[in-house]
Amino acid sequence: MNDRAQFPRASRVQTTDSFRSSTVSLLVVILLLTAWLVWFFGGTIRLHGLGTIRGLAHDSQIVAELPIEVLMQVQRGQSARLYLDSPIAPEQEVIPAVVTSLDYAPSSQTGRITLVPLRAVPAFDPTVDLTGEVQVDLEEISPAKLIMRSSH
Repeated sequence: MNDRAQFPRASRVQTTDSFRSSTVSLLVVILLLTAWLVWFFGGTIRLHGLGTIRGLAHDSQIVAELPIEVLMQVQRGQSARLYLDSPIAPEQEVIPAVVTSLDYAPSSQTGRITLVPLRAVPAFDPTVDLTGEVQVDLEEISPAKLIMRSSH
């Protein structure tokens, strides 16, 4: 007796199922995994240190205080961003700056840096304290290196 005649429904399913949806799904997953691997090993993540703006120094330079762990990674000439939250500028305004000097005592938990804004800080009232945050760019690394570093 013929097997096809015995199971007509099963033989119809075998002839019409082309595995097309499974193949397309597998290709989409492979493409997503490849894109993620490229980002994981080739992408960059910017690490930055946070500090507190303490006020103005001479010649429109800005003084900020950083934790000593962050300050040990900072060098003159590094880029930074100032986030002012005083009446000088709108709350969300970001002012690019460059680190010009470092000052710390080895026994202290914090140190100070002096920054030069790369564009003019808006006019302000000198009787109001300049406050806000500073982000100093420390380095750019790949996500893979970041995970390897944190596992030690």
